[in-house]
Amino acid sequence: MSMKEKNIISQFFEEPGRIFGLLYPYIFILLLIVGLYYLDVKNFVGKQKVPVREGIVIRAWEDIPLAEARTTPPVDVESLSVPSENLLSKGRELYATNCASCHGDAGRGDGIAGAGLNPPPKDFTDQANWRNGATISGIYTSLYEGIPGTGMVMYSYLPPEDLFALTHVVRTFVPDPPADTQEEIEELDFTYKLSEGVELPPQIPVMKAKEFIASETTEYMQKIQDVLSTIEHDSDRPAVVLFDQITTNRQIAVTTLLQQNKWKRSESSFVELVTSNLVSNGFSTRAASLSSEEWSVVYLYLRTII
Repeated sequence: MSMKEKNIISQFFEEPGRIFGLLYPYIFILLLIVGLYYLDVKNFVGKQKVPVREGIVIRAWEDIPLAEARTTPPVDVESLSVPSENLLSKGRELYATNCASCHGDAGRGDGIAGAGLNPPPKDFTDQANWRNGATISGIYTSLYEGIPGTGMVMYSYLPPEDLFALTHVVRTFVPDPPADTQEEIEELDFTYKLSEGVELPPQIPVMKAKEFIASETTEYMQKIQDVLSTIEHDSDRPAVVLFDQITTNRQIAVTTLLQQNKWKRSESSFVELVTSNLVSNGFSTRAASLSSEEWSVVYLYLRTII
C-alpha cells in the first residue's frame, strides 16, 4: 500500500465526516439509479400477464326462494331414469342457474366462480375421482346430499324430477357414462323414498336468514338492556338490594335468566339455577346465605320484570 493510500485511510478515520461529504454526491447518484431500477422491475413484475378471456358471462347471484316444508308427490323412478328431451331441457336450465358458474358451461370445472375453490370443482369430463360415481344413482346422491369438504352443497330442496333432470345433464359431459343396474335404481328409490313422495324441508333465502338473525340478536340485546334499566330504576327496592347481594355481574346474571326460562316454573327451579355454576352465571356464592323469605322476594320481582 502506498503512502498516499495510507494517508487517505488515516484521514478517513480521523475526519470521516469530511470524506463522506466528498463522496455523498456519488452515493446519492448510485442510490437514485438503484431506486429507479427497482421501480421499473416492480412495475414489470406486477403487471397482469394472464390474458383476458373473452366471452365470459358473469351471472348475477340468485338467492334461493322462500319455501315452506312440503311433500312432493310420488314419482316414477323408472321413467325419470331415462333422459327424455323434456328432462334434458329442464336440466339445462337448472344447470345454467345452479352449476355452470363453478363447473363451467361445458362441465370442465372451469367456471369463474370456482376459481378460488379448494378442492376445485369437479371436471365432469374426467372419469376419475368421482366421489359417488357417475351413474344416475351416484350423481343423484351427490346432488341431494352434497359432498362434505368441498364447495358442492346439498340440493335436497329441489324436487326429485329436477334432480333427475340435473343428473342427466351432468352425464352428458361424461364420456361413456356408466349405466345403473336395476338394483342401483331400486336402491336409489328406497333410500330417498321417491315412489312414496319426498318430504322437503323448509328453505329460507340466505339474505332473509341474515336479516332474521340480526333482528333476533337486536331484540335480545334490547331485552337485556330493558331489564337492566328496570333494575337500575328500582335500585332502592329490597328485591334489587338482595339481587345485587347475590350477583357479581348484573348483565351476565340477567342474560342467564333470559336464556333459561325453566326457572320461572317454580321458586325451587330459580334457586337451582342461581346456585349452579356460580362463577359463570353472574351470581355469587353469597346466594347461599339468603333465607327462604328473601329468595321469594327476589324470585317474585324477577319474574315480574323478565
